[in-house]
Amino acid sequence: MISITQNQQGIIGSEDALNFLKNKEHARVIAVSDSHGAFPTLSQIIKRFGSDCDALIFCGDGASDLQNLFALMESDKELCEKFPPVLAIVRGNCDVDTFSVKGLKMSIPLRQVLCVNGQSILITHGHTDGIVYNYNGVIDEATAYGAKSIVHGHTHVACQNYIDGVTVINPGSCSKPRGGQYPCFAILTVEKNFVDANFLKIEHSSANEVDFSTYRL
Repeated sequence: MISITQNQQGIIGSEDALNFLKNKEHARVIAVSDSHGAFPTLSQIIKRFGSDCDALIFCGDGASDLQNLFALMESDKELCEKFPPVLAIVRGNCDVDTFSVKGLKMSIPLRQVLCVNGQSILITHGHTDGIVYNYNGVIDEATAYGAKSIVHGHTHVACQNYIDGVTVINPGSCSKPRGGQYPCFAILTVEKNFVDANFLKIEHSSANEVDFSTYRL
């Protein structure tokens, strides 16, 4: 369950939850991006995996879906209980710069730095970083923040790359994938010296049911 509190960096969650995440060994983090209206899919992801994860990273283009999820939590006890205690959300090119949670206005920054298990993870949508051309700018930015990992969205193509000592992860789009991919997201394992992504494919078996399976890119 998450506390509706936003710190100065824009991360949502209680101070205790953030401090716990900062030092949590073998941390697991849901990374999802580019939902573009598919908040029921987000709900299914959280209900299935949220209670086993320490945080949720949302890489933009779907801030309104997060707003809808928080509204749904008012009546959906399971969603409320299973929502991870920390949320790091960044603004995509299709998002506005704020969203409302229980009448409170939350800012959505262009980038975040989330500390997990002693590691700094740079989070960005990527549209202001030129990632459709190359990773040069965002790698330089990660280096400036002391981050060895980057999580981004925007391209709707899931991938994990290692560039100049930096792990770069795109969880893909959970609703509108490109490049012949399936809708997907990732669960990150954050250890002391590395971050690794396990990608999960999303398949709709019926109007209200979603199946998840390991997705080998």
